Parts: sequence; C-alpha cells; structure tokens
Amino acid sequence: MSIFNKKDKPADALTSFEKEFIHKQKVNPAVKAGSIVLYATVIIAVCACILMAVLDKAGVAPSPLPDKDKTADKAHTVDVSSHPESLQKLYAENFETADFVASYFDEKDKVREVNLKKYKRTKDVPLFIQWDKQWGYLQYGEDIAGVNGDGPMCLAMAGFYLTGDEAFSPDKLLAFSEENGFYKKGKGTLSSLMKEGAVQLGLNSTELEVTAENIGAALGEGKVVICYTEKGKLSSSAHYVVIRELTDGKAYINDPTSIVNSEKQWLYEDIAPFIKNAWAISK
Repeated sequence: MSIFNKKDKPADALTSFEKEFIHKQKVNPAVKAGSIVLYATVIIAVCACILMAVLDKAGVAPSPLPDKDKTADKAHTVDVSSHPESLQKLYAENFETADFVASYFDEKDKVREVNLKKYKRTKDVPLFIQWDKQWGYLQYGEDIAGVNGDGPMCLAMAGFYLTGDEAFSPDKLLAFSEENGFYKKGKGTLSSLMKEGAVQLGLNSTELEVTAENIGAALGEGKVVICYTEKGKLSSSAHYVVIRELTDGKAYINDPTSIVNSEKQWLYEDIAPFIKNAWAISK
C-alpha cells in the first residue's frame, strides 16, 4: 500500500518527496519492453540447455563443428580446377581437406620427416589422417595416400597403439602394403592386409563375426578393431575405419578420412549395416 494517496492533494500541493515517489512508480514503456525481451532470452537459453542435456543423454548429441577453414566457406576460396581429378573429388566430398588439396602443387614433391611425438603415450588409439601432409602426398598405388591410404592408416593406428614402435608409422605402412602385394590396382587395399599383413608385422589378427557383442568383447580385452565399411553412412565410398570404443550402443571411431567423423558419437545401430568385415588386432 502507498504511504499516501495522491488523490488527496492537488498536484501543486505535493511535496518534492511525494513527486519523486510517484515518478519512480511510473513504468517507462521502453524499459518495460526491454525487460520482457531480457526475460524471454533467459527463458529460451534455459530451455535450450535442458534440450541439449536431454539429447546428449539420449545419444543424439550434435556433431562437433570442424575448424572454420575446413568448412564450406573455404570452398569459395580454393580453385581446384587444375588439380588431378581424384583431388577435385576428394575436396568436393570433404571440405576438411581444403588446405591439403590447395597445397598440392607446392607440397607434393617435398621430402618430409615424419614426427609421431604427439601420438606417443596416449591412452586412446591415435588418429592418423590419410591427408596429413606428413604422408598424404606419398604415392600409393595409382594415386596418393591422401586419396586412398585408409587401409594402411588403420593398421598403422593399431600397430603403433599396441607397440609404440615407429615401424608402424603411416609412411612405412604405406610402403609395406604396396611392396608386399596388399594393394591391387583397380581395387585398392586388400583385406588381407588386416590378416596376413598384420601377422607379417608381428601382430595377431582375428576376423570377427560382425556383432556389437563381438566387437565390444574384443575392445574390452584391449584389442583394436579395424572394420571395412561399405559406401553409406560413414563415407561416399567403401573404406576402412577403426572402432576405438563401443559402450551401451554408442560407438566412437577413428576415420582416417575425417576428423569430424572421428570426433562424433555414433549409434552403433546406424553404422552396423555398413560394416562388412572386422578384425581384432592384438600383440
């Protein structure tokens, strides 16, 4: 209740204190509108946080965004018209490769020393990206590793993780695969690289029946699971990936063609139909 009633006095009879009190009780329309917008913004933000938490718990978390220079924005600044057709296709299908493709003519003939220091002493299977400039421009079969080196990359991930031996560096696995007949013209890396090839390198390899139970059990034993996947959910073409974790139907993979895919949480049931072969690799 007000401490006084302004109706009791004419305006010119009000004291300065009473006039100030009345003024403060009046609501400025602009201030009121601003307050409404602020309250609405806060409510929307809270609702968004709640929704994100629910989606994450349900395993439907959004994909992490790639770095800005790897997105479609880069597509408008890179001219690949003079590049080999396979690189044009690589770039069109995966904007993450923008810098690798754009640098092709400047970098392809450079001799590089491979440095695996950052991959050592990691608790997770390292992610070797086939279009890493350290080895991506190396010739592999009819093309370069940045285009078709996914098979050797996956076996390199497994071997290096299990042994820590730089004999499993990607550049050496690319050479090993081709020199020992595990690459076939027109077909790419043969699945025998994951069986006979792994054994030749001193590893154990067991082909698995492709089920979540079998893959989960192998991972639980500390093995690395390499899969051959068909064109579809993971890629526009068949290729090899590593499944590094499978828990409660949620899978994390190391995709040698994509950092984005490798950071994403997948529902196993979504990728399972595209997995055609799987091998458990161990020491």
